[in-house]
Amino acid sequence: MDKIEKDPINYHTYQKIKPKLKRKNKLSLVIDDFESEMNVAHIFRLSDAFIVDHIYILSERSYPWKKILKLSRSTSNKIDYSQMNINQYLGLNHGQNTLIGLEWTEQSQSISSYESNEQSIHLILGNERFGVNPILLNACDYCIHIPMYGINSSMNVAMAAGIAVAQISL
Repeated sequence: MDKIEKDPINYHTYQKIKPKLKRKNKLSLVIDDFESEMNVAHIFRLSDAFIVDHIYILSERSYPWKKILKLSRSTSNKIDYSQMNINQYLGLNHGQNTLIGLEWTEQSQSISSYESNEQSIHLILGNERFGVNPILLNACDYCIHIPMYGINSSMNVAMAAGIAVAQISL
């Protein structure tokens, strides 16, 4: 069996076809103060693969964008994003968006039982060490978690984001 060779799509072609690509909902990702530029880059690549509408980067860190561009295979040039602090993000009009935290909480539901009926979702991804900021958790409409069956109690945030985005998108 031979692999299918894919031609890379240039940015202008991507912008022309993006509106024609159909998702069952609008999806934006919210990065809550990631420490690793590798994880930021992975979120851009994931966003490109699943036609994510926007990435909100909630951090006052000075990320090495040249390195992220390389690690993301230039997808950081194709995906709309904004960098701001938590208060600025929460000040945006979220009335039409459902805020979903990807975090274990007492009220979170398993991602395997989650069914997406929302028109516009903002999936909040927590910091690698501390998880989703409590201020953001309180703003969430609800939380989902990924069941862990092994001995480890956590997984890499970019890996978890991939599972969650696929579940929400498909």
